[in-house]
Amino acid sequence: MTDLERLSDQEIAEAARRLRDLEWPRDRADVDKIADVFGWRVESRRETVARLGTRFGRATGRFTFEEGRAVRVTAAVSSFVDEESAEERARLQDAFAGMTAAVSGALGEPTRRLPGGNPEVRWRGERSTVSLHRLSRIVNIALATNEHVDEHDWAVSQGL
Repeated sequence: MTDLERLSDQEIAEAARRLRDLEWPRDRADVDKIADVFGWRVESRRETVARLGTRFGRATGRFTFEEGRAVRVTAAVSSFVDEESAEERARLQDAFAGMTAAVSGALGEPTRRLPGGNPEVRWRGERSTVSLHRLSRIVNIALATNEHVDEHDWAVSQGL
């Protein structure tokens, strides 16, 4: 068993506020500035993605680009857990619930909750959406254009 590291409630609330306040989408050239603000490291760049390192390790974040503009950024807000350990999965779920409450305190009630094996909670704004997503081994925070979110949801609804 390993200790679960995560952003504190104050840190996750502040990260969500800062993400929400970014003008989005952004030019690919802005990636370094944004990464610096959040304490991330740009580890590699390709035409459609830039891989980030966060305080939770290498390749724990990424920018997604479409037509030279960043349309989504995702970053880890917890350390990895052993997905085979029921105790660690439960601790990860508890951390996700606590972070959801902290972000709700900062941004208001979520606009959408997606339950299931990998739950996601969203706060949709006028142009972009902040979200928390609990995967099997880690919790991520993200910011994406509403268009990108809508396209993703449509693809999922079509089984793509």
